[in-house]
Amino acid sequence: MSHNTLLKCTILGDTSVGKSCLLLRYTDNQFVHTHDATVGIEFGIKHLQIDDQIIKLQIWDTAGQESFLSIVRSYYRASAIIVLVYDITQRSTYQRIPFWLDEIKKSIDDSVPFPVIILVGNKCEEKYRRQVSLEEANIFANNNNILFMEASAKNDINVDEIFMQPAILATRLWKNVSKRKSCDLNDCIEPKKESCC
Repeated sequence: MSHNTLLKCTILGDTSVGKSCLLLRYTDNQFVHTHDATVGIEFGIKHLQIDDQIIKLQIWDTAGQESFLSIVRSYYRASAIIVLVYDITQRSTYQRIPFWLDEIKKSIDDSVPFPVIILVGNKCEEKYRRQVSLEEANIFANNNNILFMEASAKNDINVDEIFMQPAILATRLWKNVSKRKSCDLNDCIEPKKESCC
C-alpha cells in the first residue's frame, strides 16, 4: 500500500508486560498465550488513514531486559511515538515507568521533536489481580504530560486506540514542524540518523 508519511513507533517497558502481545494483536489480530521473551527487537507495520494522509506506522517492539538496553536506546531515539507499557497486575512494572521516562528524555534525538508518549496499563481484563489503580496511573500520566489508557491484548480492548490516538497527534505535530523547518518526516525515521534538517 502506498503511503504519504512514515511514522516510527517504539514499544517500551519491562519484560513480560505484554509488549509483543500488543503488537501481534494490533498488526495481525492474534493473541498468543505463551510468548517467548523478545530478544533485541521485533517489528511490525500498520497502515492508517489520518486526515487526508495514508500513514505507514513502523512499530518496533523492544526487549525489556536490562542487558538489551544499549541496543534498545538506538531504536527509540528517533521515534515519533512511544508506547510505554506496564502490567496492571505487577506493580513492580509500573514502578519502573519513571525509569523508562528518564531513559527517553536522556536518549531522545535532537532531530526529532519530543515524541508523543502514551502510558498503557496492559492486562486490564485481570481486574481481580489489579495492583495499580486506574486513578493512580491517570494522575501520573497527567503530571508527566503524557497520554494514558488501559488495554488488553488478550481481549482486544483499546488496542487500536493506543496506537491510533498518538499517531493522530504525532502526524499533526509533524505537519507543524515540517511547515516551520521544511523538514521531511521521512528523513527522521532511522534510529541512528543524527539530523534531518
